[in-house]
Amino acid sequence: MTAALPMEMALHRSGAAPAVPRTEVRLLGGFEIIHNAQVLDLKPGTERLVAFLALLERAVERRYAAFRLWPDKGENRAMANLRSALWRLRPLPVTLVEATSTHVRLRRDVWVDARHGLADAELSILDDLGLTGELLPDWYDDWLVVERERLRQQLLHMLETACECALHAERYGHAIDVGLRAIALEPLRESAHRLVIRAHLGESNIHEAQRQYRQFADLLRGELGLIPSPGLQALVSDPG
Repeated sequence: MTAALPMEMALHRSGAAPAVPRTEVRLLGGFEIIHNAQVLDLKPGTERLVAFLALLERAVERRYAAFRLWPDKGENRAMANLRSALWRLRPLPVTLVEATSTHVRLRRDVWVDARHGLADAELSILDDLGLTGELLPDWYDDWLVVERERLRQQLLHMLETACECALHAERYGHAIDVGLRAIALEPLRESAHRLVIRAHLGESNIHEAQRQYRQFADLLRGELGLIPSPGLQALVSDPG
């Protein structure tokens, strides 16, 4: 009787690729780690370490990570908290964080929605992937402020690019829908209002275009005491 081949050799001879368990870190809409289709349970301190490293694309010094995650603690306590968080990761079925005596980083092949998802996904499937939620909405850590704004700007540009593409394709209804999503995300963004106005004009709905302009002009005046740019005024030839 022929001895059974090891799994790796059998797959190699058959030409099939071995299945690699996928590990995902989800930060948009809330924290979640999924490995091989199973949700992993982490302690709060460990969640924060993984989330912090997931938003970076490089290794960072242990001291830097400790001070950013526990800024109100002294150096010794912060470093002790970091060691404790790393220790709590050990029982998991997958290695999430690679650590040396001086540096830590998220393992390179871990998929992160807030980085890889927004970079790779088309706008049409963002909602299905859950990539339009706020970054860790229930967390109040200072290090999240800049990251939230960075992701907000990235999503705004994606929405406006999709709106531009719809305009060029003369899909005016879709352009209006996408443009209004950008406006909902940032009501004072003139570029988003301009796109929606152009879409209304593309449909020959001059009244709708002027109404959109007046709404923006009133909001801009009330919030900032400013008026729309001359270019936007000229677009609709609004007398008021």
